[in-house]
Parts: sequence; structure tokens; C-alpha cells
Amino acid sequence: RRQIAQMSARGVADVDQAIKELKAAYLPNMYAGVWAGTTGQSLPVYFRINSAGEIDSLTIRIRMSLPTFTCTATFVKDSSVTVRGNSFVARVMFAGASFVTRVRVTLSSESSSQGSYDGYGGSFSLICGSSWSMGTAGSIISPGTWVATKTGQ
Repeated sequence: RRQIAQMSARGVADVDQAIKELKAAYLPNMYAGVWAGTTGQSLPVYFRINSAGEIDSLTIRIRMSLPTFTCTATFVKDSSVTVRGNSFVARVMFAGASFVTRVRVTLSSESSSQGSYDGYGGSFSLICGSSWSMGTAGSIISPGTWVATKTGQ
């Protein structure tokens, strides 16, 4: 009886905490699977969320404008990322570049997502195919958007 009385006294707070814990456990599983889509530049974006809500992989193709050429490159996730609620932010990099940018993801349902990627306009060095460039000013990457759907588990 004493335990029941203590639980009743905590009541609402315990229920709220239990709901938060259940959501935290369930939501990542709800989004688990392979997601694929396209950017506003009509280039591919792909990511995979495992059952623990961790982003196993993320790749996005981005077109960069440099002073003497244009480069379309594949950027990949370079650090550990986990879904928080219905979103995550991942740092991505291109192996031939000296800079990183960020991909922002909102999982709007179990099968639909959208997001954006940040622009970049600082100092850089870049190797793309047989072309090389370096500089200190100008916008190399313009901010962009993308949409994706879950395509499988």
C-alpha cells in the first residue's frame, strides 16, 4: 500500500516520464530503414537508419561552383549520428576537400522525410577529378534542400 501511495503521489510525473521513455525507444525503430531521394539540384541523397536509431550511412551529391570549374561530389557522413525525436543533423565531407558541411534531416512520417544542407563559403582547397582549386572567398556550396522516402528495411 505504501508503494501504491508513493506512486500515486508521483503519478503524473511518472506517466509523463514513461511516455518520454517509450517514445525515445519507439521512434528510432519507426524510422529504421533505407531512405533515398533527390536534392533541389536533382542529385541523389541516401541514408540508412538502424533499429537503434543510429545513422549507419549517409551520402549526398552536391554541385559546387568554383572560380574555374564546377564539381559534383559525393559527401559522406563523417561522425556518429543518432535520431533525436524525429530529426538529426549530420556532418558530411567530400574526400577531396578541406572543409565540411551539414545535412539537416526531419523525418516527417514513417516513410517521408525532407531536409537541407548548409552552404560553405570559407577558405578551401579541393581536388575534383583532374581539377584542383584553392581559395579564401566566395560561396563554393549554395545552401540546398532535398526530399526522401523510405524505400526498404
